[in-house]
Amino acid sequence: MNQQNEDALQVIRHMVRDDKKSATVLGFGPRFLHSTGQAYKGGPTSGVFLQITCDDKIDLPVPGQKYTFSVVKARRPAAISLYCRSGGVARYAFTSAKT
Repeated sequence: MNQQNEDALQVIRHMVRDDKKSATVLGFGPRFLHSTGQAYKGGPTSGVFLQITCDDKIDLPVPGQKYTFSVVKARRPAAISLYCRSGGVARYAFTSAKT
């Protein structure tokens, strides 16, 4: 992530906030998942979430495993989506950007 990308996403976030009159947040990296999950845990099932991912330029093996970190990262959105559906979260969308 760079400042130009963050600025563009903030513009989009503010447009959604202003148009829908809803609270919005923007977060990056794996740390946002825990924070966001804790913030909405046990709350209303009206949340709408968008996660943007990308392919890795370099893929590294997970020590002692037959898979790579990119495989783990690629599987995470599906797992999160299943968790959200089981917890009653209204909508969760993913999109992948090419690097």
